[in-house]
Amino acid sequence: MNNKKKYYYLLIFLILISGTIILSSIVYNNYLVVDVQKIHATFSIMPEKIIGLDKNTDYFNFGEGPIGSIAKRSFNLTNNYDFPIKVVINSKGNLTDLIILQNNNIILQPGEIRTIFIEAHAYENSSYGRYESELKFTFIRRLIY
Repeated sequence: MNNKKKYYYLLIFLILISGTIILSSIVYNNYLVVDVQKIHATFSIMPEKIIGLDKNTDYFNFGEGPIGSIAKRSFNLTNNYDFPIKVVINSKGNLTDLIILQNNNIILQPGEIRTIFIEAHAYENSSYGRYESELKFTFIRRLIY
């Protein structure tokens, strides 16, 4: 192999490595997870016509209610960072199908406070019992929105 071909292959290799590093930096800077918080959530569907709501602040307890009821909670999200963040809320557990988020995948500017509403629905086809889920709040730093 002559020197011209070696130089050509080396140049292609360096371009590929540089491109990989640049793309990795862009993805890392645009999708940097700055925090993840997990909060337990519960809701009980009971045959009685009693509706209760627990005001516990350590987890989301929607209390208990009969078939057809809706339990609502609200909470504030505050961006204490000096850069915009995207907040993504996911749920994992048997309560997931009963939960409706009024706001999700929201962008908070530095210092912004946003009220988020979450509902637990005891649908007509729901079974009696206690439902539980883990709500996962992922806070993502993005430079491009």
